[in-house]
This record gives sequence, C-alpha cells and structure tokens, in this order.
Amino acid sequence: MSLTTLKNLRLVIPGVFILIAIFLIIPNKIDELKNNFNEFIKFDFKDILYTASFILFGVLYHISKLRLRFWNPFLSTVQNNIKDTLLKPFLNTFDENKIASLREGRKLLNVFYHFVDTTPSLTEKSNLVRFNGLLWTSFVDLTVISLIATIVIDVKMFFHYSIYNLYLLFGFMVIALFSFWLVHRLLKTHIKLGNEQLEIITELHLNELRDKLINL
Repeated sequence: MSLTTLKNLRLVIPGVFILIAIFLIIPNKIDELKNNFNEFIKFDFKDILYTASFILFGVLYHISKLRLRFWNPFLSTVQNNIKDTLLKPFLNTFDENKIASLREGRKLLNVFYHFVDTTPSLTEKSNLVRFNGLLWTSFVDLTVISLIATIVIDVKMFFHYSIYNLYLLFGFMVIALFSFWLVHRLLKTHIKLGNEQLEIITELHLNELRDKLINL
C-alpha cells in the first residue's frame, strides 16, 4: 500500500462512517430506516453526490483534528518505542545530554524512516505496517464518530423519544466500546510490526545507525 493510497483512504473512510451515521440517525422509526437503506444500497461510485459527500465529510473531519486528538496518545506510544529501541544499543556510548538531544522532536523517527525507505526488506514490511495503520486509524475514526453519534442521539431523544432511537443509542455505544478495544489491540500489533523492523536496523545496520546518531 502506497503512502498516497493510505492518505486518500484516511480521508474517505471517516466520510463513509459519517454518512452512514447520518442515514441511521435521521429516521425515528424502523420503517423510515428501511426507506433510507433502500436508497443507500443504490450507491454507485459514479454518483457524484455520494462521492462528493464522502469527500466533504472526510475533509471536515480532517480539519476538525478529532482523530489526532484521540489518536496522539497511542501514536506517542509507538514513537517512543522507536526512539527507545534505536537508542538502547548506545546507552553506554552517548552521554545523557546527547541522548536527551536525540530524543527531541523527530530526529530518531527520521533516522528510522530513512532505513525503512532505503532498505528493501524494511520497505516490504512497511506495507504491513501501513495496512495495520489504516485499520488502526479507521477504528479510531469509528470510535470518535460513534461517540459523537451517541451525543447527537441523546439530544434527539430529548425532543423525540422512540424505541428506535433508544436501540440506536445502545448500538452506537456498543460500536464505540468495541472499536476502542480494537484500537488497543491494533496498537499492540503496530508495535510488534515496528519491532520487527527495528530488530533488522539494530542488528544488521548497527554501524550505520551509530554513524547517523553521532552526526545528529
């Protein structure tokens, strides 16, 4: 999976989630939902209205930075693991000031991605990392959108209570909890895949890694 494809999918997928949520939230009865569903299954990628809706909702979601606010703590765990692993062989080589300097910003991350982009075996593994990353952010998006949907339904029920809305509220809560659990599971998978790449770097390219860190 190319980086461009990954970025495009991360823009479109939340747009799809948002549109589906809107289709589910608008009705007040199951019969109304069936009518909406019949319209939805007629979807064709050639339909400009649908495609434009996906993109528009995806762009608005991206601008809101809701994904980043929810995802950043998890992403920081992955990035800190990369930094710790790259520095581990040199803890007795570099002084504390050098190590602190290396940990600042994206210095170590840039070194890591340099090896990933220039080493064929690591580049191949990066396809698995990107696919897992796409699943990871997709479930982050689903968690965030489901939580927002529960808030919207709560407000809606204040004005129009119905069994349909109650079931829908419960359904979105279940989706949010299940998606959040998957976010944690995919975090562990992402760290595991990253460690496989880091193992190659620290074992087969140790001298080159040392030279790059000394020159930073």
